[in-house]
Amino acid sequence: MTITLAQALLVGLVYFAANTSFLAGLGYFTTWRPLVNGLLVGVILGDPVRGAQVGALINVLYLGYMSVGGTLGIGDAALAGILGATVTISAAVPDATQAIGLGVLAGVLLGNLGFPLLSLRMALDNRIVRRIDQEAEQGDTRAIVWWHIAPAQALLLAITLPAAAILALVVPPLVNAGVSLAPSFILRGIGLAGTSLAAALGISLAMKFVFKGRGILAFLGGFALYALTQADIGLYVFAVLVLLAASDLAKTGALVGLLRKRSGALSFILWQFFSHSSYSYERLQGSGLAAALAPAIQRLYRSPQERASALRRHLAFFNVEPNWGSAVVGVALKLEEEHAAGLTAAETIVATKQALMGAISGFGDTVSQGAILPLILSIGLSMSLAPAGGTWSIAGVLAYLAIICPLMLAISIASFSAGYEMGRSAIVAILSNQTLKRWVAIAELAGAFMLGVLSAMRSVIGLPVTAGSALPNLLFNAGAQLGLVLLCYMLVKKLEVKPTLILIAAVVVGILAAAGGMI
Repeated sequence: MTITLAQALLVGLVYFAANTSFLAGLGYFTTWRPLVNGLLVGVILGDPVRGAQVGALINVLYLGYMSVGGTLGIGDAALAGILGATVTISAAVPDATQAIGLGVLAGVLLGNLGFPLLSLRMALDNRIVRRIDQEAEQGDTRAIVWWHIAPAQALLLAITLPAAAILALVVPPLVNAGVSLAPSFILRGIGLAGTSLAAALGISLAMKFVFKGRGILAFLGGFALYALTQADIGLYVFAVLVLLAASDLAKTGALVGLLRKRSGALSFILWQFFSHSSYSYERLQGSGLAAALAPAIQRLYRSPQERASALRRHLAFFNVEPNWGSAVVGVALKLEEEHAAGLTAAETIVATKQALMGAISGFGDTVSQGAILPLILSIGLSMSLAPAGGTWSIAGVLAYLAIICPLMLAISIASFSAGYEMGRSAIVAILSNQTLKRWVAIAELAGAFMLGVLSAMRSVIGLPVTAGSALPNLLFNAGAQLGLVLLCYMLVKKLEVKPTLILIAAVVVGILAAAGGMI
C-alpha cells in the first residue's frame, strides 16, 4: 500500500505522543511501547490487527530494555515500533511471516535514528532551561511553568513529528524496492531472523532480571505448562493479578488523601504530567521539579527575592524514577512549607533532596523496569501473539493498558502522599514496606513464569523444525525453542556478546538456512 501524507503526519503524531509529557506521565508505559504504538499505527494505516501483531513482536525484543539516567539504552523502542509497523503493513510481501520479519528488522535498525533526534531535543532544552533560570531570578513562578511546558513541548513536536512523518513516507518505498530485487530465499531468511530468532533474543535479554533462584523454576514451569496445554495462560495471569491488586488497593484508602489539598494536588499534577517536559542534558528533571513546586513557592513566599531563592534551590540537577520518585517531590514540598514557617533551613532542603534522590532512584528503576514492566508486558504480549490472532491481538494491548495505567498512577499518588505526610522517613517506609516487597517478589516470579510461556509459544518463536506428529512433534519443537532462548541467554549473560551482534548473526543464520533449503 502507498502511505498518504495525511497518514504519515498521523504516524509522526504517534511518535510525538510516545515522547510527550501530555499523557499524565504514562507515555513511557503506553505510547512509547511498540505493543501500543504498533496498534495505533495499524489503526492509521487501516490494519490494526497487523499493527498490533508486529508491534508486539518488536516489543518482545525490547522486553529487557531499561532507560536509566537519561540514556536511551539499546535504541529507541518507540521509533522501532512505529516504523516497524509502518513497513510491515505497507510491505509488498504476501507472506505474513516475511512481512512481519521485515518490519521487525527495519524497525529495530531505523530505531537507532531516535538517538540523534532525542539528543537534539535534550540539547535544545538546555536553552529553554537557561530562560527558566532568567525567570527564576525575577521570582516569576508562572513564567517558569509556562516555559517548562509550552515551548519545550512545541520544540519536541517540531523535532519528532516531521522526522517520523518523513521516514514513514520514504522508508516503505525503499524497502519495497529492495524486496522486488531480493531473491526469495533472502526474504525467507529475513522472516525467520525477524520473528523467531529476534524473539528469542528479546526473551533472553529480559531473563537477565529474573533467571535466578526460584525464577529459574518459575520460567521452566511457565514453559512446560504452555508447551503441554497450549492454553491462553496470559489471560488467567491477568485476571489473578487484577483481583490481587484490587484487594490490596482497596486497603489503601490514603491513596487520594493528599489530592484533596489544592496546593499538594497542583504540585502533584505538574510533576506527574510534566516531570520530563523540558528534559535537558544540563539538569535532566531539575526544571521539572522547580515547575512542580512553583505554585507552592508562589503561595508560601511574598517577595520576588524569596521566591527566586526558593526556585534556585530546585533548578539544580535532579533525576529520579518519576513514579516512585514523586515521594521526593512530596518531601521537598513539605520542607518548603516548613522553611517558610521558619522551621527548616534552606541548606537542609537541598541536602535532603539530593540524599533521597540517590536512595530512591536505583530502587524505582529496578522495580518499575526490572519487575513490573517485564511482567505486565509479557501478559499483553502473550495475548497479542496468541495463535488465535485477529481481535485477540488487540485485546492483548488493551489488557496491558488496563493494568499498567492505574498501577503506575497509584504508585505515583501513594509515593507523593507518603513523601508529603511523612517527610524524610517516607523513603525508608517505602523501601522497607513488607507489602511492597511481597509484590516485587510476586512480580519477579510471575514475570519469569510468563517469559517461560512466551518461550514455548510457537506463535512467538516458531522455528521450522518438526519430528513426526502430535505429542512428539510438540515436545520436539518446544525443546528447540527452549534451546534457542537459553543459547541467546548464555551469549548475552555469560559471554557478554552485544545484542546487536547477535541480531546480525541471526540475519546471517536465517539467510543461510533459507539458502540451504531448511526453511
